[in-house]
Amino acid sequence: MDIGAPHLFDNGTGKNNIQVVVDKGKVVEISGPWKQQRDSKAHDWRCGHWWEHGYVRRLQMPEDADWKNIEAYIHYDIYLEIRIPKSKQGRDLPQGKDVA
Repeated sequence: MDIGAPHLFDNGTGKNNIQVVVDKGKVVEISGPWKQQRDSKAHDWRCGHWWEHGYVRRLQMPEDADWKNIEAYIHYDIYLEIRIPKSKQGRDLPQGKDVA
């Protein structure tokens, strides 16, 4: 698999228009359209195309992340859960110790 191309995870989230993309195995991008949750009046400055642009959040993954096995879930049409397991190589690394 070419890790240079973004990898899209779509686990039934299409109805919510949420995309979780991994770019080059290093960055998780969560994006989707912004939906206004309440009715706005015509004179409200917040109405209009401002709310239709959407949102994007990019998060850098740790070096030991197993990006090929990421899982994304939507719960109750409200909560997005993303599970990023550690790679097998990362599990074998010695853990640091706290020094008092």
